[in-house]
Amino acid sequence: MRVKQYSLIAGMFERSGRIFEPAGRIEFYPLRDYLIGDGVDQRGFVRNYATITAYLFTGAGAVFYHVMPNDHLKARQERDNIEYWPVTIVLPLGAGVRFGISGLIDIGFELGGRYALNDYLDGFTSKFATANDIYYLATVQVVYRLRSLRLNDN
Repeated sequence: MRVKQYSLIAGMFERSGRIFEPAGRIEFYPLRDYLIGDGVDQRGFVRNYATITAYLFTGAGAVFYHVMPNDHLKARQERDNIEYWPVTIVLPLGAGVRFGISGLIDIGFELGGRYALNDYLDGFTSKFATANDIYYLATVQVVYRLRSLRLNDN
């Protein structure tokens, strides 16, 4: 779930707004908990060395948005009789990497895009528009892993 505030300028059509995005996603891990280092110290004791995990994600969600246009954009919307519903479906897609710095804490970085099923997220469209809106996110994460409840966690 994300709430974002944005401001865009495209010529004289300046606008700002808010986005609220509840979404579900699935993650695929082609590289999971790969040890960085050999994991055993000089005395033969197993140590908790850092790990790296790479993943891909996709999913679906909705985005609720409210555009606050300036006077030029309001006039254009009224002239062209543009009306929009302030919710649309989004399809997220992206990749990320997490670095395990302890057994319970990871630091992550993620790049992803959201494909919206309409062309009104930025408050601007035209009769010549052929593509829907897409927006991109880059996030930094701190992840706390809950302890496993599995009995045979090797």
